[in-house]
Amino acid sequence: MNKAGFAVLGIIILVIIASFLIFGNNGEDKSVVTLYYIDTTSFKLVKQEEVIEGKKEVKSTLNALFKSTPQNGLENLFPEGTEVLDISYDDDKEILIVNLNSNLLSINYGPEVNYLIIMSIVYTASEVSGYSRIKLLFDGNQVEFLNNTIYIGGYFKKDSSVIK
Repeated sequence: MNKAGFAVLGIIILVIIASFLIFGNNGEDKSVVTLYYIDTTSFKLVKQEEVIEGKKEVKSTLNALFKSTPQNGLENLFPEGTEVLDISYDDDKEILIVNLNSNLLSINYGPEVNYLIIMSIVYTASEVSGYSRIKLLFDGNQVEFLNNTIYIGGYFKKDSSVIK
């Protein structure tokens, strides 16, 4: 290839790079994640794949769960404004610790649905993190009971009886 050919090739490469930078994804990655929503007719969880902005991480995936509008008659029963404050790990006990704001503490759908809401978080977080034990904190504090309906002071594991 002669000098002119290298120059044209260089210009083409620069145009491609510039196009990606200008019209590309603006630095945002997209990821396919699995979210677990409630089917209120069967009182079971159903998984649904969605594309989210950002990397496939626990915090972004759970925040997508809280904000998304599920399809196929599934329900998002998380209170508006529910969000993950931070994520930490207790590697000695193999526990993923999810620190949520206190919005979730306002739900009161009854014990069965409240449990499904917690299991929705557990299944979604487990799917992304690979951790099988999930502990929930609220504004950095451990809470013993969710509206006096279910004990949430320990950690949770997946419960296959809630999956459709």
